[in-house]
Parts: sequence; structure tokens; C-alpha cells
Amino acid sequence: MENRNILVLIVDDNPDDVRIYRRMLEHYGSHAWQITAVSSGEEGLKFLSRQTVDCVLLDYRLPDMDGLEFLAELNRQPKPLDFPILLLTGQGDEHVAVKAMKSGASDYLIKGSLEGNMLYHAVFHAIDRVFGQKEQQRYYEFLKILMNTIPNPLFFKDQEGLFSGCNKAFEDLVDKSRQQIIGCSGYDLFLPDLAAEFEEMEKILIRETVIQTRELTVPGADGQEMNMICYLAGFREIDSDHDKILGVLLDITSRKQTEARLQQTRVELEKTVDQLREANRQIIDQQKSVIEEERLKVLLQMAGATAHELNQPLTVLLGNIELLELDDYKPESIRNLIPEIKKATRRLSDTVKKIQTIDRYKTRKYDSNTEVVDIHDELRNDINRAMVKMADLSVRDELTGLYNRRYMNEVLENEFNRALRYGTKLSCILLDLDYFKQVNDNFGHACGDAVLLEFARRISGNKRQSDYAFRYGGEEFLLLLPQTDTGGACIVAENLLSLCRQNKYTFSRHSFVVTMSMGIAEREDCGALKPKDLLAFADKALYQAKADGRNCIRLFEEINKQAVPKELFQGPKGMAYIKGQLSQVLLKTKKTAVASIESLVQSIGSGQFDEIRQTQNIISFLCKKMHFPEKIVQSIKHAASLHNGFKVLLGDEILLKTGELTHEDRKRIQYLPYLQMELANQFDFFSEEKSILLYHNEKYDGTGYPEGLKGEEIPFGARVFAIARTLVSLTSDRPYRSRLSNEDAVSEMVRNAGTQFDTQLVMALLDTLVENGLFDVSQKFISEQKKILKVE
Repeated sequence: MENRNILVLIVDDNPDDVRIYRRMLEHYGSHAWQITAVSSGEEGLKFLSRQTVDCVLLDYRLPDMDGLEFLAELNRQPKPLDFPILLLTGQGDEHVAVKAMKSGASDYLIKGSLEGNMLYHAVFHAIDRVFGQKEQQRYYEFLKILMNTIPNPLFFKDQEGLFSGCNKAFEDLVDKSRQQIIGCSGYDLFLPDLAAEFEEMEKILIRETVIQTRELTVPGADGQEMNMICYLAGFREIDSDHDKILGVLLDITSRKQTEARLQQTRVELEKTVDQLREANRQIIDQQKSVIEEERLKVLLQMAGATAHELNQPLTVLLGNIELLELDDYKPESIRNLIPEIKKATRRLSDTVKKIQTIDRYKTRKYDSNTEVVDIHDELRNDINRAMVKMADLSVRDELTGLYNRRYMNEVLENEFNRALRYGTKLSCILLDLDYFKQVNDNFGHACGDAVLLEFARRISGNKRQSDYAFRYGGEEFLLLLPQTDTGGACIVAENLLSLCRQNKYTFSRHSFVVTMSMGIAEREDCGALKPKDLLAFADKALYQAKADGRNCIRLFEEINKQAVPKELFQGPKGMAYIKGQLSQVLLKTKKTAVASIESLVQSIGSGQFDEIRQTQNIISFLCKKMHFPEKIVQSIKHAASLHNGFKVLLGDEILLKTGELTHEDRKRIQYLPYLQMELANQFDFFSEEKSILLYHNEKYDGTGYPEGLKGEEIPFGARVFAIARTLVSLTSDRPYRSRLSNEDAVSEMVRNAGTQFDTQLVMALLDTLVENGLFDVSQKFISEQKKILKVE
């Protein structure tokens, strides 16, 4: 009130009284007064119908009506009474005072008793009281709106435990209106057991005065039970001496259902693991039985058992090979051990009984004339072959069949020492599948295993016989190339990179490309002194390939040459150099994030990547025409990629819709820029891109959305992206229309220059199309369109 005049209307037909009131007000305080006086009730009512005031001083006796009639007439007006009225009378009349206050008067003053600053304080007290009532009303309205925007049911209770207020979510929960809820108890709205739980919580809250929390089962309006957490807290309003209760209900039904599903999954998983363990135990027992069977048959044959005996059921044939010394070749003594073999067989018969699937094994039938020594030699050969196979399996990766990491350490050390001894070349290629985690997340681990197996086949099919291929771990692989320099290693790497770029992986109904990053190091070129040095240098090169955006090859010797001398960090140029390097790191990080988003969108089958490449191409040439820095160009192109990825939020029901958009569809489309900006906020380094995503639907004449920006208020990047995106969209097929011809699309752009698009940018676009041959349009046609622009 200190920053403006205080407007007061005096309704009194006595000029002397008016002068006294004016002097009483203006004499006190430092406020500026704007006082208007009228001499009749009719004049006062007319004035108030067209003018807003801060206060009215109303004389009780007027020539055309009295003060009570004035108040009654004022109350009949459609405009609400939002200013104080002080009724002034020559003589005190309690009956008149009561009627005046009931009719809306703020105070009742007797003229003869006004002394000093009494009128001044009465006016200000009345103004403050009305102002406070207005503020309180605005606060209650704000609180009401705020409560109804909260998705969780919220309620208030008075000191007697009756509901005194709630939000829309609570109304929906109990399927009653706010008017029906207010004044009810918990027993009026809920089942007795649930109401009793609420009552118990309230008693504890009153006794302990700390927030109460309890998990409850609450029936919904549709009859379905919901799991909810109830929070109760006590509070006291400013103008009240009684404590009240605030309650909030948080729906945790989905969480409880998820927990139940997880628990069921855990139980099923444990059951499956137990079944696998049991199956594994049976397999081991079966393998043991087969081995022991063969051993027992050999012993029995060596001991002189006949073919007829060997063909008998095997339930008594399993024995212990350690009972005999095979290296001590004495056939006669072996024959004498048959009783002991049979005893051992009976002792181990329980092992056979464990294996339910074993009934009768196929056995070799030996002629009684077969020499014992032949059987002994065959057994040794079988054992030798098994040992060779076991040795090979011990150095192989179980999934891919490539050599494993343990064997890699052994081979790397041997080959490194050999190259060091003879002065030969030795190259190491470390390979990593790009975004492999997304393959597992989107298509499942079975698909991921299939990709690893197929990739291992591609590696094996593109290496020499003298080269070694290892599974280094997870989605990382290693190629060791003896007697191969850096150039030869690059050829191998380029072949593999091209193979992965051009050939898709297929699993079930899914078909997709998985690229890879590679780091190369050669022993002599990188100066490796130990085998682990060569591996570390290749790993550093691989890290650089990932930092540069993946899907590429990097050589350690090249990145090592880029090492910066310490002197460059010192002196006044040091800060500029560091800022430049950090800017490059940020740009690479942005590229990597954009590539990740594109990969995610591609994995769920959305996105128009050919169109976005066209859009980015136009952006590059248009910005070059306008002589804008590369940093701005990259930000606009990144925004184009992010928009293409984030528009998947609209869903196929809108993106692929062939009919007319509904009002609800348009609301979702117009809200999309806010969603896109919210997602971009997940990345702190997309600050420039966020404004482009938010404002690219604004129109140059101010009729766009979401903010209705106009002209130069629209960020430059958003204007450029809007032009490039629209041109590509017009020349592309859509579910709801066919593509326009190049000339029709350009004409449409020109027609909307100045309304939808920046005219200067459209003019630059026309020059860009001709200079760079981006669209198949004639020079003559472009010249005609430029003339149209200049006329407009």
C-alpha cells in the first residue's frame, strides 16, 4: 500500500464533515490519499459501479436514503463487496450498529467521538482486515487446487475425529463427494475393521504426538482391495486452539504385487536350481557308472571272464579299478582276483541304484581268444584320447569355443618371448562389442549368447591358422597375430569391422546390427617390454575408440603420439588448452549419448533414421551458409537425433495413425516438447539442445506452441531445425498422406515464410538447395520462388 495512493470514497452531504474526515486522514502517516466525496447515496452507488476503492466512509443519514438502505442496495449488485465500509452517525444507536454490521459494514463510528488519529487507525484497520480476508481466500483457493493435483488420497479430521476436508483422490477412493464426506466418521466410510485401525492410529498420534505410519488394506470404489501406507500427522491452524489431523494414503498395490511376483520367481528359481543340481548329480553318476563299467569289464576280461558273463545285466558289474594294479601285468594273478572284484561290485551296487535311467548298457563282446594285452593297450589308448580331449576343453571357452583367458596368458607370454628372441613382429587386437548390454536387456541373455557365438565364428573365419583368437571376458575378445606388423593388423581389423557393419545378427524374430570397437598395439611400435605391456597398450587404444564414439579402430602408436608435453599446461596458454580439450571430451560424450539413444530407439523398432540423416545434412549446409560455428551446428544436429529418439513417447497409435487426430491426440503432441526437454535434463551437457527441443514447434508469427514465442524470441537453433525437419517431412511418406514432390514441398516452405518460418532462413534454404544439389529442383524454379519471397 506504500507504493500507491489509498482510494477513499466519502458519501456524506455535509461539506464540513467531509473536510474534517479529509484532514483527519491526511494529517497522520506518510501515505498518499486520493479522496473522492459525493453527497448522495445514488451518486455513491454509481461511483462504486465503475471505480474500485480501498475504503468507503458512509454517513448514516443521506438526502435520498439512509446508510442501511445504501448497504442493502450495494449487496444487490453482482459485483462482490471486497472493500471495507465504515458507517458514520451523529448519535450512537446499538440497533442500527447491529443491522449495519450484518449488512456488510466493517465498523460503526460516532462522529462526535472521533478524536486525533482514531479515524485514521479505523480506516487502516478495516483495510488490513479485508486485505487479510482476500489473502486468506486466495490461499485457500491455492491450497484447494494444490490438494486436488496430488494423486494420493489426502484428508483432514477435526478434534472429534470427523472428516473436515479432503482432495479429489480421496473422493474417488470412497466414491463420495466432498459434501457427503465432511462430518462423517471413519465408520461411515470404511468397513469396521479398517475404521478401527484408523481410530487406533489417531489415538496413538494424540498420545505420542509423532507421525504415525501403518500399512492397510483398503477397498477401492471398484471393490478391488488396495495395499496402502497411511501417514497421520497432527497440526493446528493459526486461528484455532484445537489440534487437527492430516492423513495421506500412498497406494503400494503395484509394489506389493511386484514383490509377490519377485518372491514367486525366487522360489521358482530356487526350485529350478535344485532341479539342475539334481540333474547334474545324475549325469555325474551316470558318467561315473559308464567309466566304472568299462573299467570293470576290462578287469573281468583280463581276469578271464567270458563273453557270456560280460553280456549279463550290469547291476553287479560296477567295481573299483583301484583294487588292481594295471601297470603290474600278471594275467594269472588277475584271474585269481575275480572273487574280490565281485565283492567290490556288491559293495558299490548302491551307486547303480541311484541312477534310475540305467537298465542295461551296450557292452563290447570279446572273443574268448582275444589276448589280454590287446585289451590293456586299447584301454590305454582310450584313456590317452580322453586326456587329450580334456586338455583341449580346459583351454577353451565353454560358450564360444575360442581359447579362454587363462590360456591367453600362457600363449601371450610364449609368443612375446619368441618375438623378442627373434626380433619379429607381434600384433595384438582387443575387440569389444558396442552396446552389448542393450542386446541382453532388450532381447534376453539367450540372444546375447547367440550373438557372442556368431561373433566368435566370424573371428575364426577371418584369421590365419597361425593366429590366436581368445574370449577375453564378457563381450571382449582378443586376437594375437604372430609375425604381423601394424599394417597387417589393421587389414584384419578393417575386414572384421566391415563384416560386422554389413551383416545383421538374427535371433528369433529379431534382426539387428552390432558394431564393435577395436584397439591395436604392435610390440616394437609401442615399445612393450613385457607381455602385459602389450595388452595394456591395446586396452588403452580400445578405450580411445570407445571415447571417439565406438564403431571404429584406434592404434596405440597414433594416440601415443598425441601425448602433450607438460610445458603446454604451464603459463597463460595452459587454461586455454585445457578448455579446448575438455570441449572435445564433451563433444565426444554428447556423440556417445546420442548414439546410445539411437541404438535404444532402433532396438524397439521406432525412429526414422534415413529422414534424420537428411535433416542433419540440410542443417549442416544451411548453417554453413549462415557462417555459424561448428559447435552450434553440432548442437542442432544432436537435437534432431534426440527429437527422433524421444518422439517414441507419442506411441504408435499416434505416429502411425492414418485418420484425423483427436483433440486428445493434439494435446499429447503439444505436450511432447516438455517431455523431450525433461528427458534431455537427464544429461547435464545437453543445455543447448534443450531449448531447441522445447521451441522447434514455435511459429515465426507467434501462433505456435508450447510458449507462443514470436520472431527473434524463438532460438536460432529451433528455427533452423524446424525448417530442415519440415522440408524432409513434406518429401517423405506418412501413414496419413503421400509424399509431396520436391517442387511442391519447396513451394509450401515459401508460402509459410513469415508465418511459420523465418523468411531469411527460407531464403538461405533456397540458396543452399541449389548450391549443394540437395533436392532435384531447377535453378529457374528456385529463382521464381525467391522472387515470391522478395515480393512478400
